[in-house]
Amino acid sequence: MLERSGFRAGAARPFSNFLEKSSRRITRNDGNGDDATARGFHFFAAHDLIARPIAALYENVREQSRDDLTRREIIENHYGIHGLQRRKDFRALALCDYRTALTFQLPHTSVTIQADDERVAQLAGKLQAANVTRVQQIEATIRENDAAAVAFLAAKPQNRFLKREDRRIQKVSMEKQSKIRTDAGEKSSLSRAGVAGPPGPASAMKHLNAVRAVACVLLCAAGAWLAVTTPYQEKNYIIGAGGCQLETTIVEKPEGTTKGSVVLFHGISANKKIMSYLAHGFAEEGLRVYVPDLPGHGRTPGPFSPARAEECGESLVRELLARGAITPDRTILAGHSMGGAIAVRIASRVPVAAVIAISPAPMQAAHGVSREKLLFTDPPDLPPHSLVIVGGLELESMRGNAMDLVASNKDESAKFLDIPRASHVSILFSSSAMRASQEWSAKFLRFSPTTTLPSHRAIAGALAGFAGILLLTGPFLREAVGKIGKETAETVSSPIGLPRLFLEIAAGAVLVVLLLRFWIPLKDVAVFQGDYLASFLLLLGIALVAAHWNAGRSALAGSPRPVLAAAFAGLLLLILITAWFDLTFSEAWLTASKWARFPLLLIALLPYYIAEETLLGPVQPGKKARRLALALSLRLIIWGAIMGGVLFLHNGEILMGLLALYMALFNLLQRSAMDIVRKETGSVSAAALFGAILLAGFCLVIFPIT
Repeated sequence: MLERSGFRAGAARPFSNFLEKSSRRITRNDGNGDDATARGFHFFAAHDLIARPIAALYENVREQSRDDLTRREIIENHYGIHGLQRRKDFRALALCDYRTALTFQLPHTSVTIQADDERVAQLAGKLQAANVTRVQQIEATIRENDAAAVAFLAAKPQNRFLKREDRRIQKVSMEKQSKIRTDAGEKSSLSRAGVAGPPGPASAMKHLNAVRAVACVLLCAAGAWLAVTTPYQEKNYIIGAGGCQLETTIVEKPEGTTKGSVVLFHGISANKKIMSYLAHGFAEEGLRVYVPDLPGHGRTPGPFSPARAEECGESLVRELLARGAITPDRTILAGHSMGGAIAVRIASRVPVAAVIAISPAPMQAAHGVSREKLLFTDPPDLPPHSLVIVGGLELESMRGNAMDLVASNKDESAKFLDIPRASHVSILFSSSAMRASQEWSAKFLRFSPTTTLPSHRAIAGALAGFAGILLLTGPFLREAVGKIGKETAETVSSPIGLPRLFLEIAAGAVLVVLLLRFWIPLKDVAVFQGDYLASFLLLLGIALVAAHWNAGRSALAGSPRPVLAAAFAGLLLLILITAWFDLTFSEAWLTASKWARFPLLLIALLPYYIAEETLLGPVQPGKKARRLALALSLRLIIWGAIMGGVLFLHNGEILMGLLALYMALFNLLQRSAMDIVRKETGSVSAAALFGAILLAGFCLVIFPIT
């Protein structure tokens, strides 16, 4: 494509040439050309018909003194192009000491060279063939793969670069160019020539990533040392009892004699490793502690139901009694949440020395707890010597039911204890709750209570390592998915406005909750109450994708490479985090039965995340926090609709409320990571798949297998 500048003189060319020669000092060779010179009053530039000029000369070509040294360095002698090599009979651009004022206008017009490998004719001397450079790529800045080039002095950024075998143009001082660009605060274009520029943002980012990597390694190493090294002896066994294969950890002090035994039951969506602080506290007194994974939790296979958990727990106690591993008068049953209720129910049928129930699950429809929310509906009388502990920050329904449970004790040997500033979860790590449990067990097992509490170093180590992983997550994602790069520019905004977006999400969430009252499509996934969450997101996602089909379809178009990179990053991150928590804090590693459910959950969660990414639009510079806040607001609306179904429709999905804190933390971290993937890849599919992988893994970690 030819680029032309100026105004064509038309038919008056011979006469105008004659007049202008005398007044404008037209050079001898150019005077015989076919192009008209500029008009007398500089209103129009000459139409020189130069196809693809090599580079602009200066910002304004005007009459200058003949001793202009700088120009004489660039424009020297008189060069032409061999007639057989010029294109379309256009005379080559030739300049000499005699110059036409303002002949060349628009000197900064950018030169466009087509991508079909066209050649550019260069200036050549007489009887000298032009060195025609094969152009690879012309850009505004020099990059790693560009051929060596020289920028013209005072050229604007849109001007292109010239490579030429005749070195006369390259006589312009390199030092002078570097000084001009440095004074202008720009990065030197001569970095490819070996002149080092000042440190840029990329260098600072590399330094920051190196610091983060070192911090991650140090935090993980320190966390592993704190969490793994323990003064207690822990051994794992699989104990078969009543058809249940319960993986059980036995915790005790390595030295001394055993003063008694404790069978400790965890709560719903928990596992035996989470109970480590309580187990260590009992072991500190010289007790042998049996901590099983109930069915569908931790390492014990399913199916899970509250009734089966109680049945397997009772079978375990009876099996230990039958084997002589424990004796009734030297044994305490203890548990948290569902495990606390199981301990109370088993102790009502199997005689033991005492019971410690920490935040026991309600077993009667009272204090705002409907029957659908109960795990057990037939509360027994509280056994003798029972201690019931609740947190001061727990729901009033939990506290009220716990007090009613203590009131049901007939011999007044039970005790109710309220731990201030403790929640349903934090009470597991409360020193006050642990101290009270130690004193209660020492009282009824008849030995002097210990003054030693277990250390919180395992919790501190787990959190330290997790913080280190989070430090490295951002750089890891940018490295894993950012290498792919964006293939197309994204649209600027969301396909709909905010009011409509909030209305659609709220209305759709309410309708889906109503529909789930009658039909849960993913019931066969067999994940306790996780099937409800997955079904909710599946139906809502399908509705949103259908409502915005055109926007979603165009957003999903693109190369599969970013999607594959995001899938790899998501799986690797999931494995890394679950492995860390499995080592230090909780049995988060996915078993074979959980991995078998992973693909179906992943597919079910994808539609919602595709719709969410499409409606949020791309990540815009300076608006990351706003986009994150918008996404979390949409999810808060969704959680509100789900909780509305629990409170008003009595659907019994209690884990949506009990796990609200974990859900909030997960959504914050997951959504932040998804924004990084979306920004680096520009792909809706990549960000949606990455988010679905993390949520599918999270659901399989916290929800029991049924």
